[in-house]
Amino acid sequence: MIEHVVLLRLRSGLGEDEVERTLRETRIRLLKCPHVRGLRCGVNREPGCEWPMFLLVAVESKEKLNAYLRDPAYLRLWDEVISPMTTAHLMLEYESDPGPNPLLVPKAEDVYAQ
Repeated sequence: MIEHVVLLRLRSGLGEDEVERTLRETRIRLLKCPHVRGLRCGVNREPGCEWPMFLLVAVESKEKLNAYLRDPAYLRLWDEVISPMTTAHLMLEYESDPGPNPLLVPKAEDVYAQ
């Protein structure tokens, strides 16, 4: 599983209702994307946080992530909803499946040897 994490810096002066509307619209639109297997988004309520909003999308593979990033629904979301509300973003991807037995935690040297 690939976890696509996006941290967002919001424009100054946005009201809480605008942020909530952005989160709601993000959920509605992204859940329509066929490659999305999991979705979380929310806000950091800590005052002065550099990245107060986040988006986490789970997809099955790197190939599915590439398809998701080209999906017209995703691209419209960025153009119509996210870009007007933000000044910057940071995108990160993590592979979250640790292997055949998720209860076994691999040793650091095994992970870095790959």
